[in-house]
Amino acid sequence: MELMNVKSIGISKSHYRSVTRALSQGGYSKEALKLLTLLGEKECSYAALPIFNIFLSACSTNLNDAESCLEIMENHLLGKSEITFCELLKVVVLQRNLSAVHDLWKDCTRYYSPSIVTQRKFVKAFSTLGDLQSAYRILQRMVVLAGERTDHLRVSSKRRCQSTRLDIPVPALHEVEDLKLVLDYDLTSSSQGKMGTEECLIDAQPELLRVETQSSKHEQLKGYVSFISDGDNLGDNSEPDNGRMPKTLSSAPIAVKNVLRWAFNDIIHACVYVDNCQLSEQLFLEMHKIGLRPSRFTYDGFIKCVIAGKGVAHAIKVIEVMDRRGIRPYDSTLVALSVDHSKSLQLDLAEHFLGRISDIQPEHIHAFNALLSGCDIMNEPERALRILAKMRRLDLKPHIWTYEIMFSLFGNVNVPYEEGNMLSHADVSKRISIIEMDMLNHEIRHSFVSMKNLIRAFGAEGMIDEMLRYLNVAENVLWNMDPYQKSDLYGIVLHALVKAKETPKAIRTFKIMRSWGLPTNTAIYNIMIECCKLLPCVKSAGALLSLMFRDGCCPTVVTFTSLLKVVLAKEDFEGALDLLDLCITEGIQPDIEIFNTILSEANAKVCL
Repeated sequence: MELMNVKSIGISKSHYRSVTRALSQGGYSKEALKLLTLLGEKECSYAALPIFNIFLSACSTNLNDAESCLEIMENHLLGKSEITFCELLKVVVLQRNLSAVHDLWKDCTRYYSPSIVTQRKFVKAFSTLGDLQSAYRILQRMVVLAGERTDHLRVSSKRRCQSTRLDIPVPALHEVEDLKLVLDYDLTSSSQGKMGTEECLIDAQPELLRVETQSSKHEQLKGYVSFISDGDNLGDNSEPDNGRMPKTLSSAPIAVKNVLRWAFNDIIHACVYVDNCQLSEQLFLEMHKIGLRPSRFTYDGFIKCVIAGKGVAHAIKVIEVMDRRGIRPYDSTLVALSVDHSKSLQLDLAEHFLGRISDIQPEHIHAFNALLSGCDIMNEPERALRILAKMRRLDLKPHIWTYEIMFSLFGNVNVPYEEGNMLSHADVSKRISIIEMDMLNHEIRHSFVSMKNLIRAFGAEGMIDEMLRYLNVAENVLWNMDPYQKSDLYGIVLHALVKAKETPKAIRTFKIMRSWGLPTNTAIYNIMIECCKLLPCVKSAGALLSLMFRDGCCPTVVTFTSLLKVVLAKEDFEGALDLLDLCITEGIQPDIEIFNTILSEANAKVCL
């Protein structure tokens, strides 16, 4: 630019646009702002404003640059166009500033009616920030505008919908309140936008977007299932409807319908995050009433809302209708269905929907982990092996959660059916070595949960030395463990030691735990009282009970059961009955286990 001035070469607006875009995108915002200051002094507002919009588009992540640009625009009375508001909207959304979005909307609608494209951008902004009430009100305006057929759109070379009407800037007047971009997020407005959304939306609906209240959930399900069964083509684009489309939008241009559909999609997908199934269902039905066919993306958000709000059984109904109409769900929809079935332990269906995913992506690993977790709960290691083999074939990198589940799934061989033996110990060591080697190959370190599951696996198999070794490793490797996590590990170790009748090691471990000041709980004291049965020593059990009260831990029915075992180990049946009476006196309801303990010892005594 300086060289062109030296050589007296005229600088056109296209030159200003190119240089402004290059400077702002290259990170030279200060130089770009200087150029804009010179431009504002030379050109009239109508010629200079598009170039300022270019700068705002490039600095959408920098609030300070946007404020500096607005200050220059105000000094030169350039005003604002719809594009200006849209670029400013990007800035405040990235700043998560809901109050600024409200200010922009008020300023934008004060002097002229925004186009349907601009309104959709505000719908997306409010939906992104969780204010569904404001988003819904703008959607109502969009429906009315689309029905009036007063807004015409064209599709650009980049396949973007643009308004064909003139974008006349809003004049900058001194008496008009300036737009203020505040860094602090308006928490009050945000919480009000999220809370009470459902009630406000229902009250604010005009006749065009009102749905009759259904008498039951079954009737609601029947309503939207019957709707999606009607259409012949429910793809992304609206096609000729052969006269069956309602008159509301029957003659609206396809571009207008697409923009309106995107706005519906914005709110429906936002309903997933605020758990508003009723609103998503209502919007889904309203799309049918105004003649707007849902896209696959619409179904994706709607099904996720139905899963969260009404359960996976309702979502399956929608999927079945989509299958009959030849509409393939998005992979993200299938992932959501698979995860929910895994949580409800319907592993066959979870695996079925996982198998329907056409293009497995790295982010889908959570669906595989959810299914592996279900296999762990249902004790189905064979299915888990099949899932892991599929992950390897797909070259899907495991997550730390994957390894946490694997240690729990494959860390045991005989347990809980048989006691561990030399063969099972060798098998467990081999399995854990393979899993840890795979972790090393994927450069994944142990987490607290993976180490906890590993220690529990060794303890369940009776591999005491390995368990204690890994307890030491956990204390050295997991340096960020809090005292309660460390106490949790010690509780697992104590349980395994008492089960293996390693009384001296259990007592020594408990003393170490006490000397380090680790927090104790009722479960740990119950384990140590159980350990006193192996001595047997009623006095030690009483001392532990005293420590238990001193630490603020309340005895439970398990505590009294453990005390009974200690007393019965000394063949003191009178003392056992006294303990049972004390348990009832303390307001603790005895369970079948405590009676079985007394009866079992009495039976053994009689047989002798």
